[in-house]
Amino acid sequence: MCVSRLKGSDQKLSQVTNMQTLLKRGIGVHHSGILPILKEVVEMLFQEGLVKMAGRAGRRGLDTTGTVIILCKNDVPESSELHAMMLGQPMKLSSQFRVTYSMILNLLRVEHLRVEDMTKRSFGENNQQSKLGKVMEQLQKLYDQVQMLPQ
Repeated sequence: MCVSRLKGSDQKLSQVTNMQTLLKRGIGVHHSGILPILKEVVEMLFQEGLVKMAGRAGRRGLDTTGTVIILCKNDVPESSELHAMMLGQPMKLSSQFRVTYSMILNLLRVEHLRVEDMTKRSFGENNQQSKLGKVMEQLQKLYDQVQMLPQ
C-alpha cells in the first residue's frame, strides 16, 4: 500500500492501520470520512479488480451489474421489501463532496494527490460530465439557429 509515502507518525494512525488490516482481507472501505490517500488506495484496488463495491453495487459508468451481500443482524427483510430495494426506483443522489480546508491540507501532505484530481473523481463531477454531451449538443443547435437569423 502507498502509505509508505506518509510521514512515519501518519502511518501509525488508527484509520491507516485499520484499513491495511481490512484490505489484506479483501475489504475496502470508501466514504467521506476516510483520508483522501486511503480512498485513493481503495479506488486503485477497484480499478485493478482486486476489491468489489457494495452500496452502489458496481462502479459508476463501468459496471452494468453488481453483487451486494446483505448481512441481517436480526430479522430478514420481507421478500417484497427486498424486491423493492433491488428493482424499485433508485433514490435521487446528489453529491455531498465539498472541498474543505482540512482536505486541502491533507492533500498538500501527499505529493502525488491534487485537489483538482479529487474533484474530478467526485460523484457530482461525474454526473456533470455525463450531462455535458447533451448540453453541448443543445448549445450547437442554438448556435446554428442564431447563424440562420437574418442580419
